[in-house]
Amino acid sequence: MQVIGFDFKSEYDLKFAKQLTKIIKEKDIDVVLIHNSTAHTLTVSSHKFYKIKAPLVLSRALIRL
Repeated sequence: MQVIGFDFKSEYDLKFAKQLTKIIKEKDIDVVLIHNSTAHTLTVSSHKFYKIKAPLVLSRALIRL
């Protein structure tokens, strides 16, 4: 499994959405795993505006002490 991390300025960063789409298409990514609500917003934007075909999976874990 290859993990690619991203930095972004806000959850409405369309430049990020375009960059994410490019990487998904270039690397022929099968599944996009999303770990938080900000990443969820960005990834869904990419999916909607740039037609990502890879399934999106949101997995959140809240740790309470």
